[in-house]
Amino acid sequence: MKFGGAALRDGAGVRRAVAIVDGHGGEEPVVVVSALEGVTDLLVQAARAAARGEVDVEPVRVRHRGVLRELGADPERLDRYVRELTLLLDSICARRELRAVELDHVLSFGERASARIVAGCFEAEGIPATPVDSYDLGLTTDSNHGNARPLPGEHAEAKRSVEEIPGVPVVTGFLAKDRAGNLTTLGRNGSDLSAALLAEAIGAGAVEFWKGVP
Repeated sequence: MKFGGAALRDGAGVRRAVAIVDGHGGEEPVVVVSALEGVTDLLVQAARAAARGEVDVEPVRVRHRGVLRELGADPERLDRYVRELTLLLDSICARRELRAVELDHVLSFGERASARIVAGCFEAEGIPATPVDSYDLGLTTDSNHGNARPLPGEHAEAKRSVEEIPGVPVVTGFLAKDRAGNLTTLGRNGSDLSAALLAEAIGAGAVEFWKGVP
């Protein structure tokens, strides 16, 4: 069950997603999430600003803290990821250069943060859940940063990995790694592709895309 950014725009949206999984996810649901609505654009802006010599993570920090507060969760829950993002932006700023591999790393913070927010909401509702970075499941691509393509036959270990995850796996969409271990992204709407690849790899009975529509 994949939830896009529009479906996760605020605390109410996150709670709705959790309720949908609880009510319609069957016995062994696997959840794939995009970044919260608008976060990917904020991260692109932050990366480009760093290349110009300006480091500012506040819009990203405020966006996530707002949703955490709406959920009644610890607003500092994601601070370690914000610190990691700040160090990366500092590195880009020092060189005044934004490489494609670095942009992918910057963009990864959106899905990584979203997975941890959604998993935390499951836990708050009494439903065990674990946030999972998709590349830790073996999702492997070529090295075309920004629009990486999955490598065939590289995802066999995903089924075993998912079976070992306690509770509901809440997996980052959009993200993967190449064979050298560099983080990659699958391009716009890449989270849908992630969900389809994962569904195939684990032998899911169905893959569902939940969108923010009337």
